[in-house]
Amino acid sequence: MSFRTKLFLVFLITVLASVSLVAYGVTHYTQAAFEEMDAERTEALVAQFQKSFAQRGDEVAHQVEISPTRKSLCAWPWIWRVQMPTHPFTCTMPLARRRITG
Repeated sequence: MSFRTKLFLVFLITVLASVSLVAYGVTHYTQAAFEEMDAERTEALVAQFQKSFAQRGDEVAHQVEISPTRKSLCAWPWIWRVQMPTHPFTCTMPLARRRITG
C-alpha cells in the first residue's frame, strides 16, 4: 500500500469517527431535551386536569346543595312516582311506561 492510500484511509477514518461522534452527541442530547420537555408537558397536563376535575366537582357539589331558592332533590315529583316492580321484568314506573309506549 502506498503512502497516499494510507494517508487517505487515516483521513477517512478520522472524518467518519468525528462525524459519527458529533451525530451521536447531538442525537443523545436532543432526545434527552425532548424527553424532559415531554415530562414537563405531561406534568402540566395532569395538574391542569386535576385542577379542572376538582373545580368541576366543587361546581357539581354546589349545584346539589340545598339552597333557599332551589328545591331539594327529594321535592322532585317524579322521584315519588317510582314503585318497586312486582315482577323482575315488569316496570311499574309511570314515566318509564310513557317513554316506552310513546
